Amino acid sequence: MKKSLLLLSLFFLFLTGCTPVQVDILAQPEGVDVCQEECITENEEVLALIDDYHDQLDQLALELVPEYDDELFQLQSDIIYSRDDIPQQDLVTSNSYIPLDEPYFRFGRALYEAERLVNTCELGVECIEQNIDVRYQVLDFDYGFDEDGGYANFRMGNTIETAFIRDIKFRFEKDGLSFEYLDYDFLNDNYIYGIMSEGIYREYMYDDSEHFYFTYINMNTEDYLYYYTQEYGELIVIYDQNTEMNYTMGLNGDFTVAKMQDHEYLASLRSSELGYTLRFNLFKTEGWNKVSWGVEDLSPYASLYLDDESVLTDYEAEFSPINSHFYALYAEITNSDVNQLQFPTGFTGDVTLTQLNEELTNFIALEDPCIMFGLSKETIVAKIMEVKSQFDTDLNMYS
Repeated sequence: MKKSLLLLSLFFLFLTGCTPVQVDILAQPEGVDVCQEECITENEEVLALIDDYHDQLDQLALELVPEYDDELFQLQSDIIYSRDDIPQQDLVTSNSYIPLDEPYFRFGRALYEAERLVNTCELGVECIEQNIDVRYQVLDFDYGFDEDGGYANFRMGNTIETAFIRDIKFRFEKDGLSFEYLDYDFLNDNYIYGIMSEGIYREYMYDDSEHFYFTYINMNTEDYLYYYTQEYGELIVIYDQNTEMNYTMGLNGDFTVAKMQDHEYLASLRSSELGYTLRFNLFKTEGWNKVSWGVEDLSPYASLYLDDESVLTDYEAEFSPINSHFYALYAEITNSDVNQLQFPTGFTGDVTLTQLNEELTNFIALEDPCIMFGLSKETIVAKIMEVKSQFDTDLNMYS
């Protein structure tokens, strides 16, 4: 009992300033309303509507990420670049600390699958030549759309059994996008169900009896939770917008805390079997104005210069491609004694090593990190199984 009270005290200590979570994180929202009898089903009209959906999705994405020009940026190993030459304006794409673009990415994939269905399968006509999955036949399918959204679903398999069912429903609304997507695999006994409603994305996954995950992305508050468990370990990733801190417990037993600011990574501290690793954003560090990129199997991966003088040589620097347009640039140092670590004198990020170490110590002390959002690992797994049981019942006729 004393241990539990101590851990709770630590929990509330390092969450000082956080407001209580008002959202039922595990809730499964009502499904998306789509057209019923007045749907558009003629292929050419539908494909024109799907083009419009892609445009609307692009507009939503532009609210998060900058608009790219056509020019790609590819690093060359024989060039020394000026600091200002490295493009790094996109703070959202591939941001694993706050994956705000993930719901749109998931929807984009589902919309593409619906487009392939419409491209190759015409309602009222047997769908023989399809490019969805050449291993199976389309056993049945349906779709219908209007100006604001629609639905598409199909069942694939062979004359003996159903392999999988996929179903998408979506609607573009004044306050954003709502959609739900189901991929139910009968042969491997797994499912993925994602639903975006009122600015909150939830995804539930079950893959046999030992693999589960749950994703929660609140686009309104920017809070984030990802829980994944399998037979060899667990992965937990939490982002708390109130503190702008990301907390990660890795499958290999590593613990990491990272400080963000307006979506931009500042610095992190990781505890692993190798010791403590301090990592920081070099674009938040003065004292260098040039950089060269090395071949991947050589260390360091990047070399930093102030004019023609090599600098920050105590740290290992590396480029991290965000996409074909933008790059991140980090440096890190590892030591078995956290007190031997330090930021370079030119680091300007609004965080200290002491703050990171306090957050990391308190995070490691938690028996179940999910308590940060008022949950437990057990309740998350129970919800994943509850969702699965609903689909098991609804789709029982096909099993």
